[in-house]
Amino acid sequence: MCSVNTDSLQEMIPITTEIFPGTSATCRKCGGTPVEVVLRKTDPYCRACFLTYVTHKFRSCIGKHKLVPVGAEVLVCTSGGLASSALLHLVHEGVTLTSLKKLRVQPAFLHVDERCASAFSRQGENAEQSSSSSFAGDAEYACRAVVQLGYPCYYTTLEAILSPVPIAPLLYKRGSSVEVLHQQSTSAVLQRHLQQLLTDCSSSTARESVVRVLLQRSLAVSCSRLGYTRLFAGHSATQVAVTILSDVAEGRGAHTAQHVNFRHVDSDSGVEVFRPLREVLEDELLHYLTINDIPYTRQKHTVRQPLWSIPCLLL
Repeated sequence: MCSVNTDSLQEMIPITTEIFPGTSATCRKCGGTPVEVVLRKTDPYCRACFLTYVTHKFRSCIGKHKLVPVGAEVLVCTSGGLASSALLHLVHEGVTLTSLKKLRVQPAFLHVDERCASAFSRQGENAEQSSSSSFAGDAEYACRAVVQLGYPCYYTTLEAILSPVPIAPLLYKRGSSVEVLHQQSTSAVLQRHLQQLLTDCSSSTARESVVRVLLQRSLAVSCSRLGYTRLFAGHSATQVAVTILSDVAEGRGAHTAQHVNFRHVDSDSGVEVFRPLREVLEDELLHYLTINDIPYTRQKHTVRQPLWSIPCLLL
């Protein structure tokens, strides 16, 4: 039997203690102060070291795989949300560098308007109009933010993928109106088709899956129609974790790899989808946007209701 004398046991002292911003803690990287960001409650960083840390995660994820050739034309997803706003800024910073660490790609951006799917989850005419107005504002912000940096931005709607006649994404220019582009990219028939598709789903989780699949198809097909073969998606490490748990819970674990890997090839269009933010947590992205004073929209999902699905419990 074990001969340990329980009378002589002592309480173990934790090696690390929780650190709070504003205390006398020093940056774990350079040893300087003041500390502006504390990650995992125990890792303090100053402003410069934290920005270097996040940028390195983004750049190393692309560089170490060596799958994006120099000078490649890539289409980048943008929704105006947390991850896509950070991705826009990181791509812009990388492309505009003059050093050897310059990100050597030629980016263009694509926004998919999901207001029709969002309206399905609202109750009442006023709520539907409010949701539509909110998504219109988010789309306007997302497209304008891209154009102000000098990159081409394309616009399409989620229901456009259901059209029997191909609807190519439209170019958003300075002075353009999202409402005008929306009318040209959708129709009442397509909107009814999408809402009927969501109505036929037996649960919120099923509707969430349908919207996710339609969004993936819309991005890949739009990328192909615009003549691009590579797509950057703004999936953070937190979103990757959510996808893994939800796929396993739904019995689709065999397909998880293509949803979370750095790269996967769309089987129908042949488009290569990359996830350069898959190693960056949403908490880190939030600190990154806050430090750089970059606004973002907080409209995150479309048909999700509180406590109805696994992704909703985790986000």
